Amino acid sequence: MSYTVDPPKGFQFSGSYRGDGADSESLELRIDWDPISEHAKSLHVLSGDVFVEGKWQFSFFVKKPAVETSDESNSIKISGTGKVWDAKSKVNIEVAVVKGDGEAINATVNLTIDGKQRSFTCPRYSKFFRTVSMEIDFTSDKLYLPTYNTHMHSSHPPLLASRDVNLFSAYADAGVDLQLDNDECTLVCDPDPNTAWTNSELYEIQEKELEGEDSKKWKIWGVITEKYAHSSSIVGAMFDTKTRQGFGLFTNTGLLSNLPARLPKPSDPELTAQQKLALRHYLFSAVHECGHAFNLQHCFSLGRPNSLTWMNYASAYNRTNGSDAFFKNFEFKFDEVELMWLRHGPYNKVKPGEGNWGKLSPAAIPATIDPDDPDSWERLLSFDIRLAKKKYLQMEPVTLECRLQNTSPHSIFVETGFSPQYDIVGVYVTRPSGEVEHVDSFKSQDLIAPNKQLYPRGSTDGPDRHSELVVLLYEADGFVFKDPGSYTIAATYKSGSKELVSNTVTLEIAPYKGKKVQAILQRFFQDDIGRYIAIGGSRSARYDEAREFLENLALSNTDGYWAGALVAETFDAYAKDYKLIKSAKQGGKVDVEKLSQPDYTKLIQATDAALKYYKTKGKKEDNLLYTQIVLQRAKLLLVANEMDKAKAEVEDALNNLQRRGVKLLVIGKIRKTWLEMSNQAVPEIFDAKAVTNNIFQYQDTNFDPDDTAYGDRNREFTLTLGEVFSQFNEKHLAASTLIVNEMFNLADETEDLKSVIDYVYELQHGRMYNQDMVKFAFALFVIHHPLARKEGLRYPENTTPAKPSPFLETRPAGPADESWMNYWRNDSDFVYHHDHWHKVYVGQSLPSSTGTHLDRQGELFGYMHQQMLARYDAERHAQGLPGVIPYEFDETEPEGCDLRPIYTHPYYQPRPAGMKWDDNNIRQFRQWDYALNRVVETGQIIGPDMERINLRGPQVDSAYFGPNYYGHIVEATTSTFYTYYGSLHNMGHGVFGSIGQPPRRSSYMNSTATAVRDPIFFRWHKRVDTYINRFSGTLSTELAADAPPVRITANDVIITSSTFPPDGFGNFQGSDWAFHNFSCEDVQTELGPAKFEGEFGKLTHKPYTYHIRVARTDPSDISNPLYLTIRIFICPADASEERRRWIEMDKFRFILPAESLCSVITRQDKHSSVIRRNPNEVHGDIDSSTTVSGFCECGWPYSMLFPCGLAEGEPYKLCVFISDNTIDQQGIRTHCGSLSYCGAQGQKYPDKRQMGYPFATPILVDGKSVGVDQAVSRLRNMAVADFRVVNTDVRYGPPTSSPVKQYDKVAWYAQDQLNISRQSPYVASGWTGVLRVLVQGLAIEASGNSIVIQFEGRGLGNGGYVIANANIGKREPSTLNITGPSYTIEFEGNDGTSMTIPEGGVKSLPIQMPFEEDEDYFVTFQVLRPSCFIRNPSNTGQTLYSQNGGRDVALLSNWVSAYDRSLTNIYAVSKIFVSS
Repeated sequence: MSYTVDPPKGFQFSGSYRGDGADSESLELRIDWDPISEHAKSLHVLSGDVFVEGKWQFSFFVKKPAVETSDESNSIKISGTGKVWDAKSKVNIEVAVVKGDGEAINATVNLTIDGKQRSFTCPRYSKFFRTVSMEIDFTSDKLYLPTYNTHMHSSHPPLLASRDVNLFSAYADAGVDLQLDNDECTLVCDPDPNTAWTNSELYEIQEKELEGEDSKKWKIWGVITEKYAHSSSIVGAMFDTKTRQGFGLFTNTGLLSNLPARLPKPSDPELTAQQKLALRHYLFSAVHECGHAFNLQHCFSLGRPNSLTWMNYASAYNRTNGSDAFFKNFEFKFDEVELMWLRHGPYNKVKPGEGNWGKLSPAAIPATIDPDDPDSWERLLSFDIRLAKKKYLQMEPVTLECRLQNTSPHSIFVETGFSPQYDIVGVYVTRPSGEVEHVDSFKSQDLIAPNKQLYPRGSTDGPDRHSELVVLLYEADGFVFKDPGSYTIAATYKSGSKELVSNTVTLEIAPYKGKKVQAILQRFFQDDIGRYIAIGGSRSARYDEAREFLENLALSNTDGYWAGALVAETFDAYAKDYKLIKSAKQGGKVDVEKLSQPDYTKLIQATDAALKYYKTKGKKEDNLLYTQIVLQRAKLLLVANEMDKAKAEVEDALNNLQRRGVKLLVIGKIRKTWLEMSNQAVPEIFDAKAVTNNIFQYQDTNFDPDDTAYGDRNREFTLTLGEVFSQFNEKHLAASTLIVNEMFNLADETEDLKSVIDYVYELQHGRMYNQDMVKFAFALFVIHHPLARKEGLRYPENTTPAKPSPFLETRPAGPADESWMNYWRNDSDFVYHHDHWHKVYVGQSLPSSTGTHLDRQGELFGYMHQQMLARYDAERHAQGLPGVIPYEFDETEPEGCDLRPIYTHPYYQPRPAGMKWDDNNIRQFRQWDYALNRVVETGQIIGPDMERINLRGPQVDSAYFGPNYYGHIVEATTSTFYTYYGSLHNMGHGVFGSIGQPPRRSSYMNSTATAVRDPIFFRWHKRVDTYINRFSGTLSTELAADAPPVRITANDVIITSSTFPPDGFGNFQGSDWAFHNFSCEDVQTELGPAKFEGEFGKLTHKPYTYHIRVARTDPSDISNPLYLTIRIFICPADASEERRRWIEMDKFRFILPAESLCSVITRQDKHSSVIRRNPNEVHGDIDSSTTVSGFCECGWPYSMLFPCGLAEGEPYKLCVFISDNTIDQQGIRTHCGSLSYCGAQGQKYPDKRQMGYPFATPILVDGKSVGVDQAVSRLRNMAVADFRVVNTDVRYGPPTSSPVKQYDKVAWYAQDQLNISRQSPYVASGWTGVLRVLVQGLAIEASGNSIVIQFEGRGLGNGGYVIANANIGKREPSTLNITGPSYTIEFEGNDGTSMTIPEGGVKSLPIQMPFEEDEDYFVTFQVLRPSCFIRNPSNTGQTLYSQNGGRDVALLSNWVSAYDRSLTNIYAVSKIFVSS
């Protein structure tokens, strides 16, 4: 007989085999090779258990054995080498499997371990690997076991097949034959179904039901009841002792409260979304709890937090991976680690009721986490443990306080529930022998741990820490501290994949001394004592001796104080009517009786000594235990009708705790517990911050977003419940206005914040309105209504710590692309700034009474976004990326935007690549484009009644009137001008938001909270900014006419890391400063790892201070103070002539006192008027203005105040411009928030100048148009200094290569050659075709070996124009041709050779070619659409040659007879740069 490695056909041989060998040995063999069912994965493992006379000896496994099949396909040979579980012994095995007649399959096994050979003959008895009997008891005949269809809910993996899954099929897929023993299943007749079951009562049922069971039989017991006494959040629990054999499910808690009344049938009506979720959760809990009976632990406690398995928590997985991420990916299976355990794990640990819970391997204390690890929680949180004392007596419970504290400057949400039974905190005890023991709780409860907000350290807004008391006495493996000696304790706190390791504490267990020492110790350390305490007491007769022993021990004078605390732990069994099985099972039922209340006298007396001790001698560390004893006694005293005594003890304890310095917040919570316990009215403690966070975090998890039902139809809303709300949608805003007004009116009428909160809760939970619209409306109320601000409500921000991700751990390779800017666009503080700004300046949704600060909203809209673009372009420059290119309505956007897995959102989805606007939108937006450009040309807008409103000219009385009106119609903040001008900005967001999206979904662009994450946001806003820029370009600002009589120079303006100016900086001698050799320090920035969820990195900078010297121009006139406005800007050095590239950094009022010739102004960056100023930082601000209320959460992020710069230093310009404050009328400052970007509460914008002044419009000095450099040279109140921004990128370690070479030196400037200025008008040329531009050698000012060419100009429709096939070459002398090689001009994006040229300009990629002074060059290119314009046609010269009419002329052909025209000044090639 020969063998092959091909699998046998029609011969399934996996499963369990059982047979005998010599010397009374027997073998259970498991072969796991071919799948046993469609949904059961094979592991390619061989395993077995060896018994002697029926007693287990050892278990072994062999991974990936060799398998050969015979030619006849009726036999298999298996061989391999493995190991014995929990031992070093090796295993060699050979198995011959033969298929006989019928279904018979037999295996002959030769097993060799440590040289001893064993042989067995084993028939196959099951295709499964384990066979387990199951008994399920019910406390109501209405209860049932769940069945769930994998497609019942929309959240499931896309390739998951539709099938019904129940508890038994889930284990069948795992290879376990779980067999329900219907004869053993019992109805527990509950005499009082309205009262909940305790652990003690459920444990007693389990003990009764499992009594007398065959120890060799694999059996699991479960009970399903409706109510659980210990928590309304717990769905499942295990309450047996060292070994796990039983579990409980509770159907009236948590999500299960929405279960359908009976198991659904195909003919039943469609289940509600809540019922589907409940049924899924019920099945998940049943499989999960049953898994614990096989000694399966939570996967996250074993280092697998992201495993998609029955043994995870969906909520824990979702916290790391996004909302509903677990069930979107879960395939209703165990993971491979768990399959290996269930099928092939050691008999003594897998068998239910056999292995000690959690003791899978020797324990080891986790290593301390490196605090220098940027992802370490130790940068954010500290986890500490402390003991009440260092010395305990034998039998005395050890009380361990676990404390989690926020050490960061931000709020953090943490999981609570520190008892080991919840698997969040792990406790490790090192015994005197050196053995490390992991404390596994006697009880195991699957609790969805509640989140708690920890405020910044030392905050007065709320607690910065959370503490819980863990009592260590008896665990799953017995008593923790049994023997005298020295012990050490350490603990870990885990949440998802994060882990904190505590400090280590040492304690001494002293020998117990007293009468009958040995007898007492021997009795105390019996398991019935430990179980009695662990289950919270029991009134079963089996524990009568344990109860009596503990009571007597507590009543003794020596041991009363700590033994009394143990007795108090058992009071839960006596504080209610106790349910106890009173009869044997008959007809599938057992009866339960309610035990009458006992005499409580002895129980109370047994805790008297403990109460006295902790009251009079207790220390700070005992406060938690003291509180616990008082409340436990109060429970019993209330049942015993001793209300007055209970109340007196509680009030006495509260007074003692307050004297010990316990925080009032904690005392208030204890008082609330007492009042609830005693059925007294509980005064409501209104926590404004918590309420606000709850509203904004609320998610209707049972609501299907695809529900198309409308909201309140009586109000004819245009927004469905499942639709994505967008602040950019005018109809959505209109729909929200009604809710906003109702909130404001309710607050005004009642002056009661709680009334408004109740109204919002009603809206949220009533499903009458779109949930996101309700949140938006409430956000406006929180930000704008004075009652909300008075009560401390705040619009919440992202404080969720970033999750570690491999996606963020690798430095991007290759040339720079858009992903390099992800860190900037996705910065949580920046995203919050944009979102919050649009809620401060929302306009039409607000009641008119709130609108004082909105008077210049249109202008501020344009300015804030223009500044954002200036900062974005500066950042792109540092990353080696070209400036932002305006979006063209008809272009196809090739890249799309997908931020997964770092950022996910349930409604706002990735934007697909390759999308293009439809023709209707293109046509509509071009109409609006034309209308907006007509406003620029005419200086007028057409009002709703056809009236014409002048935006410029002598009749306009303010510099900002025109820009404000124009900004309004571009955004548009109102529908007043919609007829002619539409809503270009907002509707553009809507088009991008909907393109390529399914119904009721949207891309990031449709929300102010997500739009800036998408690169297309900046291209769209560059388009919007072109309109604002064109209008500003028709204005001009004279800077010399009203300049204050002060002077500054470049030496008077410095920036330093010190808050003190350098020595000699303030020395003034005679009429001038004594020293002039000062310069700026480098600004140091850092690109670090993500800090908050959804980030790709975090830009920060070291604190800096501006030092500015100002002196009067006329020393003889010092009798009056000078009121000055100090305006500070920065700009990349090579862009300093482009006024819209200047970035505002600060603006403040300064008074130069009378009789003072000069002064030194020192201003820290934390006081900047553009940032979101912290109200705690207002002190030390030199601004002399009146302080008023600001929008505290509004403003540019301080961390992003400076652009990142370059590793070798990026050249920047620092500009200080001083204006006359009596003209500016900037007389206020805000105590928080950004004055420049957000204004002030209830105030008009505090600056009469146009926003961005002096760079808001083209500049005039003494009536002449000048550039920035010329203005600086002519004005005494304006100075520019040089500095550098130096960046360190620590996201991925040291850079692997130097940054991109910078081309920052202008070698040729078209304006100089053509004798034109920036104010020269444009005239349409109508030209397309091949153009050739002359670069005259006489105008070339610098040479180089590589160049960058900048194209600028205007096309038809005042938009861009498109060029292609561009090249540059040296001119053949005295001809129109090129001599020598020509060099291709390429651009980033598009196809590399064609490019849309915006008016603001775009630079080419570097061109490697010699560029020499005194040599002429030709730049040749083809204009595709539309034609480019002529600049200043009055100045003519031989500067451009054209092949007009679009003829197909080779670009390098003889141009002598090819050109049509030569005397024009088409403005296309503006600058040529070389590297400095």
